[in-house]
Amino acid sequence: MSFLHLALLVAVFALIAWHEVPAIVKKQQWRELTLFSVLMLSTLTLSILMLMKVSVPNPTKLTEALVRYLMEITSRLLP
Repeated sequence: MSFLHLALLVAVFALIAWHEVPAIVKKQQWRELTLFSVLMLSTLTLSILMLMKVSVPNPTKLTEALVRYLMEITSRLLP
């Protein structure tokens, strides 16, 4: 991982936040700001981990398990 890649990644995320956050604050959409912040920070964290070549778990497996669980519950509730 080079410092240039890390700086570029952080700069891109900062530009996105610089573009989006003022409008959200101006409209006083605090829940949206919270969600935006959580998603941006988690995405930035995952991006940095991938840049550092850390093995990141595949989110598809978690999504599949969640969908199967919800389908199972739904099939029990519906006749």
